[in-house]
Amino acid sequence: MKSSLIILLKDYSEKYPEEINTVEAFNILLENQDAFYRTCRPGHITVSGLILNKQRTEVLLLKHRKLGIWVQPGGHSDGEEDTEKTARREIEEETGLIRLNGGGPVLDLDIHPIPERPGESSHYHYDVRFLFTAQKDAELVISSESTDLKWVKLSELTKYTKDISMLKLIEKAGADYS
Repeated sequence: MKSSLIILLKDYSEKYPEEINTVEAFNILLENQDAFYRTCRPGHITVSGLILNKQRTEVLLLKHRKLGIWVQPGGHSDGEEDTEKTARREIEEETGLIRLNGGGPVLDLDIHPIPERPGESSHYHYDVRFLFTAQKDAELVISSESTDLKWVKLSELTKYTKDISMLKLIEKAGADYS
């Protein structure tokens, strides 16, 4: 299955040749047998999903309990090498959504640092990000990993986050947050 991510990375590098260094960093990480496990250092594969409403005017965000920031749903692979499957699992666990459209090619790749915490050394998340759409009227369920979950109008996104990584995701999805 690791080969499926390698193929996704190849396709991504062809679409975004300016991000070849990021793709190469992912490929180097994948040389580790345990790249899909949270114990892998200096980092490991994580996944997330940008969820837009069908009209692409709103995004579903959750307020991360440990970090205290608004982010897209996602999490650890925990050994699962099918990144889209993992993204769908994490979205269901963190939002309750099971009916999603999309997935497919990787929307974005991001490598971000995770600070040291008690019992855990600092490390990096190599995040594979997918685009999904969902019905806004679907019932949402807040998980124990979040303190809030809500649909946010893209025109109000910067009231919740100014994170460059999130704004890049929205732009890559072809949506407008201005």
